[in-house]
Amino acid sequence: MIAPDPILRAGLDTVSWACIYARNQSLNESCNVKELNEVMEAIHEVPRMLMSWSDTRLREVRTHLGCFGSNRYPGSPDLHHWGQATFLD
Repeated sequence: MIAPDPILRAGLDTVSWACIYARNQSLNESCNVKELNEVMEAIHEVPRMLMSWSDTRLREVRTHLGCFGSNRYPGSPDLHHWGQATFLD
């Protein structure tokens, strides 16, 4: 079962936002590859989770987004906060 529409939209918006950030960072020759890897690790399972929805998935999505420690990388997106805010809209 696919995620309910509001959650699907919020999850995809968060993944899109993270991908745009990673793409923009990769244009900088001195980009932090470890940071970009951590962003992608946090989001890579989210689309699959949204497509195979269950009662536990929202918690799992939030856990994945929370794995990226934006506080370690100044100026990076806080995926967990973004996801929380959009999931609650």
